[in-house]
Amino acid sequence: MAVTRGSGWPDAWPLPCKGSPGGPFLTAMEVRMLRPALPLAPLSFLSLLGCGATVFRPSARFDVDDARQIDDGDIRAAFEAHPQLSTPTQVAYYTLDPAHQDQIDARLRRVPGVSRVYRIPTLLVTGRRRFEEAPRWSSDPPREVSLERLRLLAARARCDLLVVFDYGYRTERTANGLIALDVLVLPALFVPFLDARAESYLDAYVIDTRNGYLYGHLSADEHAHDDGVTIWSRSEDRMLARQWRKLLGLTEREIARLLATPAAAGRS
Repeated sequence: MAVTRGSGWPDAWPLPCKGSPGGPFLTAMEVRMLRPALPLAPLSFLSLLGCGATVFRPSARFDVDDARQIDDGDIRAAFEAHPQLSTPTQVAYYTLDPAHQDQIDARLRRVPGVSRVYRIPTLLVTGRRRFEEAPRWSSDPPREVSLERLRLLAARARCDLLVVFDYGYRTERTANGLIALDVLVLPALFVPFLDARAESYLDAYVIDTRNGYLYGHLSADEHAHDDGVTIWSRSEDRMLARQWRKLLGLTEREIARLLATPAAAGRS
């Protein structure tokens, strides 16, 4: 193989390259043109590997009411509905995120005035079985969760109150100034050139099973960041775990406060 004098680079680089002036191989001139970009290749690869965002959304879509069936009678009934809770209260709940249902169940049982807690199974709502998951590549629209159906299931379980939980989160990684040190692959595996962000929310809708009266919409959200992490860091998982505990605790206290108000029992 011929070598260009004084360059240290071969005249023909053994890489297929159709349409190249040097035939099926890269010429020495083409290699020289690529040389400045070669050290940046690992940097670009690791940047793509480490940076990005993740958003968690439940696989079901919550439909408060079917707009095709709403009429003036429904609106009048909504205005005529009044709070009518009595203690002890039996509570049915449904969560769009089944992964946290055990923790939600335990917290609801701790609320003063709650005598029984019933979890509405996902199978009865969306038809999805316990270990059935929607494929990531599925183009099917999210399955609808109807409020009227949830109220009916809560009534069949003889529960006075329906609580619907919606949880979601977003994580993001961006590069910081230390990315300049990532020209070589090996150091980049250990340099903390990423900044991590995590935000999450928990919404709870407290509804009267009998007449659909909305006692309250409880919403809580948390934000956190961890600057200077490596590509191996699980910082987002730790931040989300802390946020979930805070969100659940805040929601539990708000539900207890809501049920303890005289207005919940229809008293002024």
